[in-house]
Amino acid sequence: MNGDGSLLETVTSVAFDESGKFAAFGGKGGLVVTTVKEWGATASIKTGKPISGVGWTQTGIATCSDKERAISFYGTP
Repeated sequence: MNGDGSLLETVTSVAFDESGKFAAFGGKGGLVVTTVKEWGATASIKTGKPISGVGWTQTGIATCSDKERAISFYGTP
């Protein structure tokens, strides 16, 4: 985490779910999922690798990175 308590040092990708209720932010520090109306973090995942892309699937979130094991899947928040 950064000194200000945030997980992401930089944001490199943003994706909204199909309903528009959630946004996922991927960046240098990992992944953060927020509710759009309140903008409160509902889930944070420190990945240990920079995330270059984020997308919603029918069952959760997919992220990609330029590192080994480039695609990761996470369940819905």
